Amino acid sequence: MGCAFLWRHVAKIPGFRMRVDGLLLKLPVVGPFVRDLTSMQLAHTLHVLCGSGVQLHDALIICSKVPANIHIRNAVLAATLRVEQGTSLTDALASHRVFSPLLIQFTESGEASGQLDTMLQRAAEVLEDDTRSRLQSMASLVEPVALLVVAAIVFTIVMSILQPIFEMNTLF
Repeated sequence: MGCAFLWRHVAKIPGFRMRVDGLLLKLPVVGPFVRDLTSMQLAHTLHVLCGSGVQLHDALIICSKVPANIHIRNAVLAATLRVEQGTSLTDALASHRVFSPLLIQFTESGEASGQLDTMLQRAAEVLEDDTRSRLQSMASLVEPVALLVVAAIVFTIVMSILQPIFEMNTLF
């Protein structure tokens, strides 16, 4: 309870939040997961907005509020500025390394074919399936690790009880 309260207040400090979000993106297993999850959310939101007739620039501004990670949010804002200057969405997203390569490939295909919203929908579906399977495999690894941790705790407790008994036997 106290940790959650402390985290809530510490997370509001901009410099701290930037460091934590940057670290999350650099971690080996967590980084790609966060990148793909955010890319999936971005693709889904862009699909819905573009399919509803919202201009790409306005859709990107709205999408910049979706990511919880500050680095990804800033990358979406920077991509919005580049699109406003006339750069393609693919080039704007590819200039940042925080988006999934799959999203960039689907975006490139959608821009080339003129069916950006359809390709964004497919990108969101593929990234969702990939994220779901990755999450299931990580969840399946949690059980054996938790079992090992519990076994180590039980072993420590048993040894702390038995060690004095063994020491008493050596005295006599």
